[in-house]
Amino acid sequence: MLREPVTRREERRAHQEKDGESCSPWEEVTQDLVGSLEAIAYPNRFKLLTMLQDPQAIGDIELTATVDHGNPDRVITREGVRHHMKKLRDAGFVKARTARGRGQTEHEYVVDHTRLYELSEALRDLPLKNRSGSWDACENLTWDPPAPGRANLTVVHGSRIGESFPLQGLRREEDRGWIIGRSQDADICLDWDACVDDQAAEIHRSDDGFEVIDLRAAMRRVVVNGEPLDRGEHASLEPGDVISVGRSVLVFQDPA
Repeated sequence: MLREPVTRREERRAHQEKDGESCSPWEEVTQDLVGSLEAIAYPNRFKLLTMLQDPQAIGDIELTATVDHGNPDRVITREGVRHHMKKLRDAGFVKARTARGRGQTEHEYVVDHTRLYELSEALRDLPLKNRSGSWDACENLTWDPPAPGRANLTVVHGSRIGESFPLQGLRREEDRGWIIGRSQDADICLDWDACVDDQAAEIHRSDDGFEVIDLRAAMRRVVVNGEPLDRGEHASLEPGDVISVGRSVLVFQDPA
């Protein structure tokens, strides 16, 4: 479900309770989605998001007006940049952090990729809501042939579709297999997906081949070929097997 910033969501619910109104879960998702789209439905804010892939201070941002027929090179004032930044922050699309610069403490701003991914997932799910209300991870998936000579996991649904993670060589933890998770320390890092645990699953290699392990400490279960694993369960992997972790989907490939 798309997460609306808490303050705005609580304010809306308070007004509804005061007026004796209520809404269904489907209506709530729709309202959250509309609010998110309204926050970014401006060309200048889209442009600002592309500029904030790396942290920047307000004073370092030179934002030219996207639509200005009279003066196409007009630079938006610092106050204008602050206005757009506040709207994006209120909607959760931009994060702020404190940094040292020019001999003083200042705020830097960077895009929140997790929030953008949630929005893209909400839009992707929209046509499905009035049908089963769920998403089939194994429906209509396609993938490229295995990379020559190496086993790997390839992202087929997520923020970086097509990215492959080789299952060979050194692991971050020598006594374990390849860890799938949201943590930056995971061997297979899915940091764009808020529904993935820091350590969700482990890929282990033995003499019999590869297997995926659902880690007991994880809050959410791993799904293999549409079937959820039990907590701590092991499942052997065959080429073409589909592994769903959170809202992301990977395909196992092994040319051996």
